[in-house]
Amino acid sequence: MATVTNAFNAKNCNFQIQKHDLTMFDFSGFLTGGDLEGENNVGDFAVYEDDWMYNLVGKKSISGTLQIIASTGAGSLLRWANEWFFNDHQAARRIIMSMPNKNVGSERLDGHYLLKTIPWSTDPGEPGPMKIALAIVGTGEVVYSIVGS
Repeated sequence: MATVTNAFNAKNCNFQIQKHDLTMFDFSGFLTGGDLEGENNVGDFAVYEDDWMYNLVGKKSISGTLQIIASTGAGSLLRWANEWFFNDHQAARRIIMSMPNKNVGSERLDGHYLLKTIPWSTDPGEPGPMKIALAIVGTGEVVYSIVGS
């Protein structure tokens, strides 16, 4: 059996996030994690005189989280998230996730997302920075591509 020789880790993944003025910004340095999860809408059915259930795939969707590091300042991702929730909660924001980085040949997921939840959890005994996991859901199609030149 062949062994994979081109594996990569997540340390250089890149997240471009749409700011409220609709420009794209590389917020990778403000994130301590991020994930997108694709889900197929699967429906099942049964027919008479058969012991097995059958399944069909309908539509698909993508949701995920952005694990942000709380920091101060007008350009922080926390400020961006708070303004999204309080001032523009109905608007979708474009988020581009590139893996393993944003260089030519990388895998890219590009779509528009709504902010589902923003938990402001605090722990006075935590010595590290405050982290907030934003839950996001896609508004429709998310485009998969390979980064070109």
